[in-house]
Amino acid sequence: MLMIRSQDREKLYPLTHGLYVYGNTVMMDLGGVGADGSDELLGEYETESRCLGILDEIHLEFCEDDGNTVYQMPKE
Repeated sequence: MLMIRSQDREKLYPLTHGLYVYGNTVMMDLGGVGADGSDELLGEYETESRCLGILDEIHLEFCEDDGNTVYQMPKE
C-alpha cells in the first residue's frame, strides 16, 4: 500500500482516498466539497501546475508500489 506523508511531515496517510488539486494545494478527498476543512491538506505549492506535477509523481509511485512505499510530499 502506498502511504503519503504530508508536506509538514506531521501526518502519514494510506492512499485509500482520492487526491485532487484545489488552487495551489494538493488535497486528500475525505468526502467534503472543496477545501472547506473536511478534506485534508497534504501540501501547498506556488502554482497549480506544480500541484498537477506532484499528482503525476504520486501516480507513478502508486503504479510501482511494492507494498512498502512512502511518498513524501515535496517542500517546494
